[in-house]
Formats: sequence, C-alpha cells, structure tokens
Amino acid sequence: MKTSIKVTGIIFLVLTAGCAKVKDDKDGVSVGNGAYLQMQADLTDAQSITSNVVTKVGGTETKSLLKISPDGKISALLKGEHDLLSYKITAHYIVARVKIMEEGQRCSLIAIPKVKGSTKVRCLNRTNIHCQRLVTSNDGFDVRGDEVYFAVNQSAKPKATANSEYCDNESNGGTASELRHWDGKSESVQTVFHSDPTPVRDAQPLVRDVFTSVTNENLCIETTNGGIFCFDGKDKKWFKPDATKFEWRYYSKALKQGNMVLASGTGGDGVSYSKINLEDFSLSPRQGALPEHIHFRRDNGRIVGAYNKDIYCVEPNGDSQIVLKNISNETQPARLDKWGWYFGGSTLKRIELDSCKLDAKEYLPETKLFSVSLLSWSLGDFLRVDGIGAAGMPATSLLNGDGRLFSNETKSIPIEHPIDLAW
Repeated sequence: MKTSIKVTGIIFLVLTAGCAKVKDDKDGVSVGNGAYLQMQADLTDAQSITSNVVTKVGGTETKSLLKISPDGKISALLKGEHDLLSYKITAHYIVARVKIMEEGQRCSLIAIPKVKGSTKVRCLNRTNIHCQRLVTSNDGFDVRGDEVYFAVNQSAKPKATANSEYCDNESNGGTASELRHWDGKSESVQTVFHSDPTPVRDAQPLVRDVFTSVTNENLCIETTNGGIFCFDGKDKKWFKPDATKFEWRYYSKALKQGNMVLASGTGGDGVSYSKINLEDFSLSPRQGALPEHIHFRRDNGRIVGAYNKDIYCVEPNGDSQIVLKNISNETQPARLDKWGWYFGGSTLKRIELDSCKLDAKEYLPETKLFSVSLLSWSLGDFLRVDGIGAAGMPATSLLNGDGRLFSNETKSIPIEHPIDLAW
C-alpha cells in the first residue's frame, strides 16, 4: 500500500515543523511524565531481573517484574500492582512498558533507577504507547544510553477518557500521535514529532515504533500509512528514505538489528532496498519476510521470531529464512542456554539460537507428558514444561540442558530467562 503524494506532503510538513514545545500536564502531552509514582522499586539483593510467564488464555493472571537474589530467591521488584509488557536495561535504568493505575491515573512507561535498595519509580508517560490495536511485538520505545524515545498515541474522540486504550486514525476525532524523548535526567519529556488527526480517513501517520542509532543522534520511526521517516541528528531535519529505491509495506513491521532498520518491501527497480543504515541512512538490499513477534535476540545479530505460524531466523546480514513451520503465534517459547524451545500441537522442538539450526529430535517423549501448554525457564537452569500428564491431569516436567528429563516435580514458578544486572 503506497502513501499518496498528497498525504506524503502533509506528513512531511508536520515532520519538518521542528520540535514542539513541551506542553503541560492538562493536555496529556508532557506527563505526569517525569513525575514519580507512589509505588517504589526494591532492588535490594537483586542479582538479575526477570518476569513471570503467563498464558493469558481464559485467565486474568498478569505479567510482573521480578528479581532474583544470589541465593535463588524470587520476589517482586515493584511494590505495587502492575502489568508488564516489555523492558530494556540501560547503564543506570530499567525502562519498562507497563499498565499501572494509581488513584485513577494511568502510567504506561516507567524508568527505575538501578540502585541497590529501594528507589522511586519515575513515570515517563500516562497515555498510550503506540496503539493497542497495533500491538504485535512492537516495543514502541527505544533507548540510547540512558535516553528514552517512545511513541505515543492518544484518542481525541469526545467520549474518550485520558485512560482509554482505544485510538484510531479516522475522521471526526481520531488520534494525536507523537514521538517523545526523555534525556535520562529531567523531570519532563520533550515532543520531537507530532501529527494531528486528519479529515481524511487513514491519511494520518500514527507512530508505532522508533529505532535509534547506536553511533550518533540519528533515528527512524515507523508509522502506519506514512511508512518510515528518519531524523538526521546532525542537520536536525526529518526526511523520507528515497522512494525510488525504498518502499515500506504496511502489513509488515520493521525491526532494528544492530545499527540497521530492516523492513519488507520492493523498490522501483525490483530490488528490495529494505535495509537502512542508521549511521548514514544508506540503503541496501535484504531478502525474506520479517517476524511479527520477536522472541530472541543474540549478540551475533541473529533474531528469532514468529510470522503467522512459522518461526523465522533473521541472519546477521539482515536476510531471513524459515527454520520451523506450523508453530502457533500464541505459544510462548523459552530459552535454556543457547537453545530456543518451541511447542505446538504434539511437538516440542528446539533451535540453536546462535546458528539458527533446528534440532531434528522430538523432545515431547522426554517430558513424559501427553501435551504441552506452557514453556518457561526454571531456577537451576532447567526447562520447565507444563501440560497434561499420562493420567489426564495437569503435570510439570523439568528438562536439563541436554533435553533429558530431570524431574517430574517443581516448586518454582514459570519465569523468563533472567537478565543479569551487571552491577
């Protein structure tokens, strides 16, 4: 789907208008943003952080930030109710996308100082991080050092409330969309991109993700309908990648790999110049579909995730290929050491993440279970497999790093592979 010349012109004027003035709390643009929540974070004795794994199928259990102490104790990191969506760690902060309500006020993005002990939690945003209806695995935020850039979409419909999760880009209301920036120290955030609802349905770009350069102040944003726009940190100007070579496809999300932005599309000469170097905005070709749901990122640049019912591997050069077919998007994989574990139907398989090679062995018989409903990491570095046992009742098995049955019992809760805080 191509954006018309008329719409592109409108968008470009918005982008080149410069940085908007930070507004006050009343219109929902600049916070509470920067204000502290009532809840506190407690990183006392925290060696690593993680989150619980939930199915959310027919249940109401929520995902929460957890900490693990050196003696293996798991406890809550936040002293208050919250629902975690994703998080990233910087040198001095844990930045998390959340759903928090305190006295009728919502917070969707927080920054937790990395200090050994109790600390205040800073709320960076009280409205939507991009649009809920657009959520796949888009984080909607990125970090550069301790700086945070995040996409915000807030419904402007008369009947909508400040805490509404609904936003659209239709006429007669629609959504105000922005890219905001927190410098890692101020008590407020800055608006660096803004678009108002347009009178034409689907003409307005809604910011849904941001990708920052790791080497300079350049960045790119992905929008609905408008495609990808980039900001030159040296010239302080927004621009659109060369449309004669680069074409963004609206049905496929872009993703960041190292200092590259990868997208799906075919340029005017039939070659897919769908890779943007954030260092200098040069374009280069790449091949293959991109996963919508990102599961694992490796230090060597490989990315593993799902698109439809297939598991894709994005190679370090940006090209992608299918490594495992017919695995549902709704299943939550788990990592154990260098392996990514997947289940679906009556199968349990693993992929070596550094090489993206599929292990041909079927591991379901090792579990002694009839079927699998949930995979997670378990203390002691085991793969926890929950499902239905041979007796037809819920059961749990632990597999060791070799994929062999270690135990049919566990007292631990299902959690994700922890991330060391590297104090």
